[in-house]
Amino acid sequence: MPHLSPMNWMLPPALFLMCLLPILISLFWWNQTPIFPKMYDSSTSKFMTNWHWY
Repeated sequence: MPHLSPMNWMLPPALFLMCLLPILISLFWWNQTPIFPKMYDSSTSKFMTNWHWY
């Protein structure tokens, strides 16, 4: 390969980060919601039926 322009070697990491960042943000946001641990303590069955997780 001759010389690589910055766009060529920046593209795969940029695409990877663009796909990975929303997943990480949603995971961190889901972990920081106060409802999640509270539901685990009180009643998981009510939580399941309320959200229709089949």
